[in-house]
Amino acid sequence: MNTLPRILIAGELKVEYLFSTTGKLVVDQPGGNILYAAAGAALWSEGHHDIGLISKIGSNFPEESLEKVIDHGFNIGGVNRVDSYLEHRTFTAYSDLRTSYSESPISFFSKTGEEFPVSLLGYQVESYGSDQNSVDDQFILSEKDFPEDLRYANAAHLCPLDMQNHQLFPDLMRRADINFISIDPGDRYMQPTMYNEIPTILQGLTAFLPSERELVNLFQGRSDDIWEMMEALGSMGCSYIVVKSGEDGQKLYCTDSKKRYHVPAFPSNLVDITGAGDVFCGGFIAGLEKENDPLQAVLFGNIAASFAVEGSGAFYTDDVMEGLQLARLEKLKTFMREI
Repeated sequence: MNTLPRILIAGELKVEYLFSTTGKLVVDQPGGNILYAAAGAALWSEGHHDIGLISKIGSNFPEESLEKVIDHGFNIGGVNRVDSYLEHRTFTAYSDLRTSYSESPISFFSKTGEEFPVSLLGYQVESYGSDQNSVDDQFILSEKDFPEDLRYANAAHLCPLDMQNHQLFPDLMRRADINFISIDPGDRYMQPTMYNEIPTILQGLTAFLPSERELVNLFQGRSDDIWEMMEALGSMGCSYIVVKSGEDGQKLYCTDSKKRYHVPAFPSNLVDITGAGDVFCGGFIAGLEKENDPLQAVLFGNIAASFAVEGSGAFYTDDVMEGLQLARLEKLKTFMREI
């Protein structure tokens, strides 16, 4: 069996502490946008070995957490340790499906009566590269983070990081002859003051995947029409603009044909929305690599996210019943429409 990955996912690897609305507590488990996106891609792939991960982790990243990622079959040849300490822990508690907080885990645990995890002592809310205008050189993704066996991939997706990584990554992928390249910008630089820098990311990109909130924020004072915003981004050199709109699903704009589509979210039993956008992006890039069709890719991403929100943790979608995603896919096709 060929074990070389077909799809690369780059982003932040985290150790997750999560309290869902159902009362389920996830403690000390691998997470981060990279694993949620990888899970979405794996749902439409031959197996987890199809997915290669690219990330930087600190000297303090727990070896047992990394072993869990390996045990799930992902290729971690592009996961590299740096000499510095990094705050990899991430804490999120939901009071309801759309309201969460992460600032005070000690206060949360004292109120709920749950035993406070010793491994969460000293937790601080921070993330490398959070300043869109600067990032430490050791956190810049470069060719040395891209081992030879990952260069046979056909598609790559970059999760939310700083602007500098998002400017450099597409060219790095193109030099490796990777055909499909997508970026989820997150909100680090989707600011009105950064508007004129956005073309440096979009030129030659296959797909740009912002949330609707991020898009509206970027275009403050310029436009209040979502489709007009998407067309403007497409004109900056990107083939497909996909806007994630939560329970309203996704909007797709194809730059060359100027076609517009709306795909509503597949009806799901909402339990935990953590990482849903990342799972969508992973499903999208897997669909694009598989079908070479942006609308099909949106459908793949939509269905991947529909499973992710029904449970907690980056590995929840591993247990999807075989064939169920195809059944949901066929049903979703009857809901989509061209605008």
